[in-house]
Amino acid sequence: MRYHFRSALLVIVTGWVLLPEVSDAQVIEKSADARFESETLVRKGDAQVTLADFSAYLNWQVPEEDQIALIANPARMERILENIALTEGFRSLAQEQGLLDGAVNQARLYQAISREIRSIYREWYRSDTELESYEAQARELYLVEPQLFEGPVTYDVEHLLIPVDSNEGLVRAMRDILEAYEKVRDGAVFVEVIDEYSTEASASSNGLLEGIDASDLVPSVAAAIEANEVGELSLPVQSSFGWHLVKVIAVNPPEQLSWEEARPRAEALARERHLVESFERILREINARPMQFADGAVQRILDYYGLDGFGINAVSEENDEIDQETSQ
Repeated sequence: MRYHFRSALLVIVTGWVLLPEVSDAQVIEKSADARFESETLVRKGDAQVTLADFSAYLNWQVPEEDQIALIANPARMERILENIALTEGFRSLAQEQGLLDGAVNQARLYQAISREIRSIYREWYRSDTELESYEAQARELYLVEPQLFEGPVTYDVEHLLIPVDSNEGLVRAMRDILEAYEKVRDGAVFVEVIDEYSTEASASSNGLLEGIDASDLVPSVAAAIEANEVGELSLPVQSSFGWHLVKVIAVNPPEQLSWEEARPRAEALARERHLVESFERILREINARPMQFADGAVQRILDYYGLDGFGINAVSEENDEIDQETSQ
């Protein structure tokens, strides 16, 4: 690998490759250009960071919608520049030690570049393929798959809250919530217990809360509601507001969203499906091309790794992800 400021050239020579219609193994040269010119931003020792380096790093690490806010923060900008310079420093050290020599390490660099090229192509393809409007596809989804556009399951619950307003109030609230729980457990009517103990406005409605979306509640109360069966009283649960008892009276099935309510979700889903399906067609076209092995290629792989043949159960489950490479 030859590196100069503002340019980098990667040249790889491999001993064997998959080749179409060949009878003998051939040695080929594979190369991938990584040259660019850009203004220098930072020098730190031998490391030099350019505007293109900064932009590439930002696109890699930070979602586009968050980039402006990050750039406007000088401390975070400096941290990014330091990270890039650190990487450049390690590259220089690796070159000094000759760690980039040899076909295998060169192939690692080549494949890293190729993976980025695939990502770059995919970004371009999605941008080039995206339609100006997905309203028609979204309306079709809304009609054909209505189950995708439903509101949340909601609950009707009876609820007792004993608030905590001080350390002394904490002890009182714990005592009162346990007394209330024991009374209901022993047969008292929950709404009457609510009327006796609650100081909240909900006491005027017997603590009844209707059509409640659990996601709108504090986590501890939401968990109690979702864990209990209809008619079952929860154990006392604590939140930042105080101590709670809840009883689920009814579980209401989700309701169909109107088109206007569902439209943003429908259009986003239609867009993503269109882009994914379009890119999958490209994958199928590439994967459909025949792969022909050079004579003795498989045996050379086995020999390289010291294997006598197939059937050796030495591959860990972690390496199953290799099978997923072609679908990404």
